[in-house]
Amino acid sequence: MSKFLPLKLHQELKDAGLPVISVDETGSVTIEGDATPQQIATIEQIKAAHVPVPSLPELEISSITTETLIKMVLTLWDKVIEQKPDKDLTLKDQAAAKLTSAKQNAAQLHAFLTQEYQKEHDKQKP
Repeated sequence: MSKFLPLKLHQELKDAGLPVISVDETGSVTIEGDATPQQIATIEQIKAAHVPVPSLPELEISSITTETLIKMVLTLWDKVIEQKPDKDLTLKDQAAAKLTSAKQNAAQLHAFLTQEYQKEHDKQKP
C-alpha cells in the first residue's frame, strides 16, 4: 500500500488553507512561494495524519462496472432519446441491484483497507 494518495493528500492540504501546487506519491509537497515554518509544521502534521485509503465515494465509483454503466446509458437513451416506453423493467432492476452491490463491495473494501493500514501503522510504532 502506498504511503500517500497524492490527490487525497493534496485536498487535505488545501482544506487546511495551504497554497499547495502539487503532491506526489512520496509525500513531496510543492506550495506557492517559500514555505513558512508554520506551513512546514502544518504540512508535516497533515502528512502524519494522512490515511492512504481511498474515500468510500471513490471506491463506490470505481466499483461500478462498465457493463452496468452501459446498461444504464442504453436504458436512458431508449427512454429519453428514442422515447420508447419502459419495455424492460428488469434491466433497470438489474442495474439498480448492481449499483447496490457495488456500494456494498466498496464499503467492505474501504473497511478492509483502513484496517490493514491501521495494522501496518501500529507495527511501525515503537
